[in-house]
Amino acid sequence: MRGPALILLVLTTVWGHLRGGEATNAWSGTITLVERIAGPGGGSAAERQELSEYHQILKERIRRAREELPTRPRVLQRLIKEDLAGFQSELERIATALGEEIPVNETRFILRGTTLVVSGDGPAIQIDRAAGTARWLGAKLDIPLLAPMPAKVELPAKIGPIFHGRQTRAMTLRIDSRDFQILIVPDLPNPFALGLLVGADPEYAALATVPGLPARVEWQSGQATRIWVAQIEPAPPR
Repeated sequence: MRGPALILLVLTTVWGHLRGGEATNAWSGTITLVERIAGPGGGSAAERQELSEYHQILKERIRRAREELPTRPRVLQRLIKEDLAGFQSELERIATALGEEIPVNETRFILRGTTLVVSGDGPAIQIDRAAGTARWLGAKLDIPLLAPMPAKVELPAKIGPIFHGRQTRAMTLRIDSRDFQILIVPDLPNPFALGLLVGADPEYAALATVPGLPARVEWQSGQATRIWVAQIEPAPPR
């Protein structure tokens, strides 16, 4: 996934599921979501060493591009996004040749009540769902447009594995002609929904409709497999 496709995602939250603008079932803790790419492998030892070095260079180029993206005019942003799409394709090629999972992106979400702070490689953004506002933190950029909380898809009946002591549900979500296999924790927040902005990537916008935390997301991209896995750590009682 491009951008919040993520990735280390840390979400520190005191949150209630938003239903009709009201918060219920408050939960406090930390959610860490990591995005990786995995491939079948098959390259020689020399090729693997070369690709590993190339991977490190590519990661730095991606980091710099993501930092630069929100600070540039819209015309230049389109060019940077095209570069990032090319970098993502290269990451998939590397993962396919190495035959191992490689990290892709890091994003941090800090949520208290209905206020969410999202930070990663670029400037942080603060979202206040109660006020319906969003603003950049520490950057003089165009005001981001907050999208409405999306309608949720129906909670699937299929039972998934236990995730951090919580029962999951399993579903397949069709996004851009690809099948996304998703494990959902219904009683945890969905950061994709809370952080949804106007013009979000199709994958991000679709995952925002999931009724709960997408604890694991997996889909095929060429020969590579892209994987997001969440980890949760409840906050200690006060």
